[in-house]
Amino acid sequence: DCVSVHLADLTIAGSSLEEIIALADRYQAWAQIERAFHQADLAAQSWLGQGNVDTRALKNILGVLSGLVYPYNALGAAPDTIAANRLGQPGLWRLGISGDYPILLVELDDSRQLELVRQAMECHRYLRSRRFETDLVILNQQQTDYGAELNGLLYRLASRVNSDQWLNQRGGIFIVYSDQMHPDERTLLRTAARVILYGERGSLEEQLPGYSIQVQHLPHFAPVRERPHPQVHLPVGEKTEEEKELQFYNGHGGYSKDGREYVIHVGPGEPTPAPWVNVIGYPTFGFLVSEGGSQTTWALNSGENRLTPWFNDPVRDPTGEALYLRDEETGEVWTPTPLPAGEEELYTVRHGAGYTIFEHESHGLAQSLTLFASPEDPVKIIHLRVKNTWDHTRRITATQYVEWVLGLTHAASQPFIIPEFDPSRECLLATNPYNTEFAGRVAFLTTCDPIHGLTADRLEFIGRNGSMRSPAALRRIGLERRITPGEDPCAVLQVHLDLQPGATEEIYFILGQG
Repeated sequence: DCVSVHLADLTIAGSSLEEIIALADRYQAWAQIERAFHQADLAAQSWLGQGNVDTRALKNILGVLSGLVYPYNALGAAPDTIAANRLGQPGLWRLGISGDYPILLVELDDSRQLELVRQAMECHRYLRSRRFETDLVILNQQQTDYGAELNGLLYRLASRVNSDQWLNQRGGIFIVYSDQMHPDERTLLRTAARVILYGERGSLEEQLPGYSIQVQHLPHFAPVRERPHPQVHLPVGEKTEEEKELQFYNGHGGYSKDGREYVIHVGPGEPTPAPWVNVIGYPTFGFLVSEGGSQTTWALNSGENRLTPWFNDPVRDPTGEALYLRDEETGEVWTPTPLPAGEEELYTVRHGAGYTIFEHESHGLAQSLTLFASPEDPVKIIHLRVKNTWDHTRRITATQYVEWVLGLTHAASQPFIIPEFDPSRECLLATNPYNTEFAGRVAFLTTCDPIHGLTADRLEFIGRNGSMRSPAALRRIGLERRITPGEDPCAVLQVHLDLQPGATEEIYFILGQG
């Protein structure tokens, strides 16, 4: 007999434990859960009715919201506009715009385009009612002498849709003349806007289809053989000889005999209670690295000028930096660190003063990854050494991935980061002119070996709805060399390693900012 079961997953927030328990008790009955869904539906219909928002308008509003929350260049400024920007956030202040909130920009030059402005104002009003703060900026392209009538119509329209009280307020509506702005200010405004609507391109509905994400991909990578040797795993709970010699061993790690390193053994199903982190810092540069391999790097200021993201998540221990290895025969992909794509074989992690070493053997390769920073220069060195322990020649692809931040958070900096590639130095570069204090600084990722492939597009590498565990690009042949301002920025370099039986090869990646 078939049986149907209904399950409900509740997320409850409260000001005290007692309040949370009381709410949980209330929703023990399935009838109460169904009632909550019904009330939510009624409340949503009421909100839509009060705002005169029909289903089509709501779809358009959600399309705009998607662009404001997750910027994509199809709705934002053109790549050459973003690349030309040289001003930071303070450049918006003369216009009364703080730049703290996502900007929805509407450009128009004719009164016949007012319907688009009305739709934008209705969208802004609805988002504001849902506690989503955004600045709506209306750019009047008519000359000041002739645009006064259009400006008057804009102000009357704001009053008609009950938004006049939000004129020139934080999170409000700003009406500005284009010809009263310096060309650099117009470039900044378009760069800062996450969604740009143009009066001559029709209604809101006609302009939103450009938000659909379409990426052309390289061919799928097809393995030519299966792994010739089985993986050998250390039985869970069995100590290595080194573990037996560690001082103050606690079941996960202990100090080396000379006391110069803290040694951690990471095996399957044996995570540490929390990330055990090595802080490697100098006066102008530093990075963190956990026993899992998660990293964050900064220059000059560990809060305001992070080169890569810091995730305050001790449970998942995510990272914005990773080195991947791919066997070019079998197509298998893994990392020489336990995260984000570690294997079942044991990892030995050595936290020392100024460095961390990861040692691991799998896929017929003895792997050693050393991370350290220069005491004098703002650079981080990623040194990989691999030895082929099998009896036939191997080709391994090493792929270094870095998610750029160049500020406080990736989400805030993403629309403004300008990626470049310097072919003479084989170096990926990135700048963020919007980060005022550090606008002139240039971040870089390079390698000492010939580059096989590169990209600066995070969407291409990770894939839509993808993960660091299994990047989409590593299931394809090569990288597309996408280096376009306005994309989701990152830096990825690929290098080939050819190993004879018993041979050892080394490679260096260098991450820094100058």
